[in-house]
Amino acid sequence: MSGQTEPPGAPEPPELLKAALWVWHHARANWYALVKAPVLAALMIVAVLGFLGGRVNRAEQHDIDQQHISFLQDQIGAYKDRLQGATPDEAAKRFSTLEKALSIANAKIGRFMPDTKRRLTESDKAFILSNRVEIKNIIPSRLEIFSMSFGDSFRYALDFSEQFKLAGILASDPTPSSCQDDEAGVLVGIKDPMKPSENAARFISFLTEMGMHPTPTRWYAAPDELSFDLFICAEAITISLPAASPPSPAPRAAPEGKLQ
Repeated sequence: MSGQTEPPGAPEPPELLKAALWVWHHARANWYALVKAPVLAALMIVAVLGFLGGRVNRAEQHDIDQQHISFLQDQIGAYKDRLQGATPDEAAKRFSTLEKALSIANAKIGRFMPDTKRRLTESDKAFILSNRVEIKNIIPSRLEIFSMSFGDSFRYALDFSEQFKLAGILASDPTPSSCQDDEAGVLVGIKDPMKPSENAARFISFLTEMGMHPTPTRWYAAPDELSFDLFICAEAITISLPAASPPSPAPRAAPEGKLQ
């Protein structure tokens, strides 16, 4: 899938610094209005809500990390008990089973909390801007955008929303939602996925030209057959299972006439 990735711990984009300077400039210009009691109370409420929201997100991440650690500890403890008295071949088979279980667990966690995050690339943004007229014409009214609320899905959906708005295309802010187990990546919601409208098919074509692999899905709340939405789910799970260990060779029989 197309999308620029950010290395773990990458600094935030410079737009945040610009936003901070903009806020500071207007705060100084309107200082006397801001220090009035009702305004201060409103600012305090917003600050507290933002702080609590950040605490909740960090708590969710901490819970996921703890569940991962607990899972690994339980599996290691269980396999230590099972390996007591096992033959080398039995031990190898059980370790192979453990490695597969850990690979699946790590893939599931990585799907929702990826180390590298999907972002629109500069070429993606340029493509949207250069095709803004046609994209705007195929959207009936406003493009509704949905995404999962955690991992990199919401940030990726926000990239689409911001770039569409920059191009003068009516688009909503991302609305948190859930994905089905079989849904992954970039989706285009349609009332009947088997019968996409001409405009929906053209929108899917635009995303495909950007190097993505959009999948039609059912949008149960679609107002009519012509409407479509954009839905960002987590990436598909990619599991790399360890190679199976070759069986131990059978003991060789002693030649005739010789004792083993």
